[in-house]
Amino acid sequence: MGRRVTLAVCAAIVVAAAASVWIWPAPAMPSFEQVRVRWRPSDSELLDRRGEPIYTRRVDLHGRRLAWTPLEEISPAMRRAIIASEDRRFMRHHGVDFRAVAAALVHDVGGGRIRGASTITMQVASMIDPMAARRGGRRSIAGKLEQMRAAIVLERSWSKRRILEAYLNMVTYRGELRGIGAAAHLMFGKAPHGITTAEAAAMAALVRAPNASRPAVEQRADGIVSAMGPDTPSRGEIAAATRAAFAAPAASYARTD
Repeated sequence: MGRRVTLAVCAAIVVAAAASVWIWPAPAMPSFEQVRVRWRPSDSELLDRRGEPIYTRRVDLHGRRLAWTPLEEISPAMRRAIIASEDRRFMRHHGVDFRAVAAALVHDVGGGRIRGASTITMQVASMIDPMAARRGGRRSIAGKLEQMRAAIVLERSWSKRRILEAYLNMVTYRGELRGIGAAAHLMFGKAPHGITTAEAAAMAALVRAPNASRPAVEQRADGIVSAMGPDTPSRGEIAAATRAAFAAPAASYARTD
């Protein structure tokens, strides 16, 4: 009987949430072009007349970022890994995964908080409109409703490709590494298009738990690889990729001033 009441309460909350996101006014969201133009690398470079860098200075100490990377220049393995890790129904929902919301409510009902259930779109909405996450608290039911409304508005004007591109460029991978360009370069010494399946799984695992131990990240990366389908790397390749990711200087960098 107790479980039936719990499920009934969860169902009522999900229905109310679904109605509220469609009916209540939602904040206006910036365009994809506006977000991309605002993006700035953390280093400023002085170039010679041939366009080669001759002097680099760190101008932003709050995060390590390189230039914005278009989605077509990011390896397909990295795209699959982040979807497998963060939002498996990303291509099928309209900003909110109500199945995930219901599952989170069943798990957390009674505490007034919802852990997890944030889609990639909801996370991007919070990145470009931080108030969407702050109103009512990020994990509170009110906070989740704000994220949901913002995500649905975002999906009305942005394509799935653009949402995924923004996510991969703006999310924090570990320490101060923000964006796929900086993470790929500092962790593996390569451009985003060259990221392998094992490396992609390690990076996606760090997005979910950037402060986790290396064994925990490796275990999670192995689970992500299993969810990605074909082209499965060996356990040894996953372990090597995780070691490389942890060997990268994630919190501080030498800079040329």
